[in-house]
Amino acid sequence: EKALVVAGAQSGELWSVEVTLIDPGSGRLPARNKGTLGIRADGVPFVEDDYPAYLPRTLTPVRFADRRLATPLEGLKVGYEVNTPVMGVGGEVWIRFTFEGSEALGIRRAVVDGVGLNSTNLALLNTPFPLWDNKNRAFVDYKTPIVPPALPGYRIARVRLQSSSGDSAEAHVSYRIAAIAEFDWVQPNVVPSRDTEQRIRLPFYVRTFSPEVVRGMYAVLTPSGWRAEEGGDRNFSLRGMGAAARRVLQLVVPPGAKGTFPLVFRADLGDRTIEQTLWLTVD
Repeated sequence: EKALVVAGAQSGELWSVEVTLIDPGSGRLPARNKGTLGIRADGVPFVEDDYPAYLPRTLTPVRFADRRLATPLEGLKVGYEVNTPVMGVGGEVWIRFTFEGSEALGIRRAVVDGVGLNSTNLALLNTPFPLWDNKNRAFVDYKTPIVPPALPGYRIARVRLQSSSGDSAEAHVSYRIAAIAEFDWVQPNVVPSRDTEQRIRLPFYVRTFSPEVVRGMYAVLTPSGWRAEEGGDRNFSLRGMGAAARRVLQLVVPPGAKGTFPLVFRADLGDRTIEQTLWLTVD
């Protein structure tokens, strides 16, 4: 299975690179805000040989965040609210940026758009900066539809502030675009390893974050030597954003199985097919 997906784009002499890290069932990637992970990236020119793995490298700690003040402005604090941190194609994301400061900052305009993947699919808001209230707060509300061909995954909206003196500030906030159908376990599953064949029942959800009715049929592809006896293929109908259907998968686990195994859930929606891998640990 892929451990990461990399996408890049060049603008002049600069490259922007986005990396998606995929956890193959180990649970080692931080799943919370402010979690940390060490990142090492090697840039090797095509004309040179690969950089040997045994040579020393620098490991940089990276802190995961769902918001950041990319370009600060002294005396300014930025916060935000999101109507829903997860939205499907066809829905609408609403973000309220909250600013704490004063008129002395001289902020005159606010521009909100997207950064990176799907940035061209987001609405552009270019508006005069609002007046500060009696608590030295100001608010900018931003709405954007999620339209095709928006890709599933975590995405970034940014607000850029421009002052009369030429100073500027920039803040980023993340939200997630969901696939039209998604699968997840009701609870994490760890199955004891046995020397004999065993049958297990695994409850899971099929969900949608689309505002439309989603109908289809799912199938589960099992690892070699495994088989699904019940619940491995069934129709589903989900009505509206956040709808979920609970299903139970009965599996036959081969004797002596031990480790983390992928189960591929495939949803056939008529005009498209979606695949998602869930992981099962046998220990």
